[in-house]
Amino acid sequence: MYRDDFKRIDEMMRKKGVFTHEETGKKYYTGYEYSTLYDWDQYFETIVQLYLGWKTDLARNGVEIFLDLQKENGHIQRSSIGCEEQLSEHVKPFLAQISLLIYNRDGKIDFLSDNNFYYYERMKKYLFLVVAVLYALLPATLFAEELKKSDANIVGHVLEKHSQEHLS
Repeated sequence: MYRDDFKRIDEMMRKKGVFTHEETGKKYYTGYEYSTLYDWDQYFETIVQLYLGWKTDLARNGVEIFLDLQKENGHIQRSSIGCEEQLSEHVKPFLAQISLLIYNRDGKIDFLSDNNFYYYERMKKYLFLVVAVLYALLPATLFAEELKKSDANIVGHVLEKHSQEHLS
């Protein structure tokens, strides 16, 4: 690709893909003209934004919007708006990956510790649920064996609550 192509893509993304979240007033980017954030799309869109030299605020806001959707048991729907299937399906572990991209660019992820560690606690609960689900789905793996050595009782409790609410 040529420099003019990147400039054209950058302009199009900024013009058509930056939205303001109605509930929080936070600006975010999505490649969908109907303004919905999707879990893994957000990750790949962040890579493109960073490649084009964008600041990390839109990616950070996207992570925060997802974390704000979290239910008490840690469940986060895989899209910011969606049909019943999307609302009941748990977001994949891309929120942590996006946070890592932000850290790699900025050298910090202080947004997780702002507001008395509000987003850090939500990220931790979300990742714990991801691990609990993986533990249930992949019990024969080495990963599961390592998990059994640690907090298996807590994982089982979280998984049981999640199963009752979302997997049945």
